[in-house]
Amino acid sequence: MPDYNSAIAFDKDGREIKKWSGSVDHYGNFIAAMKSRKHTDLHADILDGHLSSALCHTGNISYQLGQRKSPEEIEAAIKSNRDVTEAAGRMAEHLALNHVD
Repeated sequence: MPDYNSAIAFDKDGREIKKWSGSVDHYGNFIAAMKSRKHTDLHADILDGHLSSALCHTGNISYQLGQRKSPEEIEAAIKSNRDVTEAAGRMAEHLALNHVD
């Protein structure tokens, strides 16, 4: 069974930058909440999980399509969707704070 309580970040050359461990098993928490049928058993609101996952899926789809876009082109393409615009803004802020181009 995969370990969902840890993560490793790598640089562009495949060298390990940082390792995290001991986090909450969010997958296990979700399954436990599904089994109990109580949304209050979740560690976070399901909407937060949906928006976070949707942003990751959107990034993966974009990567799979293989088309590069400037930040301005991306902003123009998503401006009609408030939730996506807010999520993309949070991601851009997070990347900038961590010095990711």
